[in-house]
Amino acid sequence: MTPSTEAIRGIIFDLDGTLTKPILDFNAIREALEIPGKYPILEYLDTLDSDDRNRRSKMLDDFEARAASSAEYNLGVPELLDFLYAASVPIAIVTRNSRACLDITLSKLKIRVKASVTREDAPVKPSPEPALLAARLLGVEPSLCIFIGDYHYDILTGHAAGMRTALIPSKEPPETMPAPDYQVETADELIPLLRPHIEYS
Repeated sequence: MTPSTEAIRGIIFDLDGTLTKPILDFNAIREALEIPGKYPILEYLDTLDSDDRNRRSKMLDDFEARAASSAEYNLGVPELLDFLYAASVPIAIVTRNSRACLDITLSKLKIRVKASVTREDAPVKPSPEPALLAARLLGVEPSLCIFIGDYHYDILTGHAAGMRTALIPSKEPPETMPAPDYQVETADELIPLLRPHIEYS
């Protein structure tokens, strides 16, 4: 079948709050790392000198590792993953987490992916770069991918990368966020929405 703009050939997931239940307490992390206000953690660390950045990054790694060791599937995720595995749709993960944290989570939950992009691999969301890299690693054109996340950074990233987007919100999104193509309450609610666009092999 000739590919069309309606086809979905690649799925790109966010990790925390999307595939897994949100565990990280970002306010507690900011307090521990002495980050003012609601300043994004990774962006703040990038403003520091190397010694201070390394010290606080290690603290962040410890928070993430503890969360990863307790990771649990979010609602409806096993059902959605089983659907995608059965359809042989290639899956990638794009996360602001570290590679070590991602590996712990994937191993614990036995999630199978073809590609993954962490903060060590590309500029972090909301940049489109990690999503574009994930699409290249999947061997799929961005327009044939859908980016699935829980946070407005995920929708901004997918939108900027020229992908369709799906939001499973973990909190009320800001009014300035671009409208996602799909919005559902749980991951399994995406199955009937995606099925018409997936070609089974």
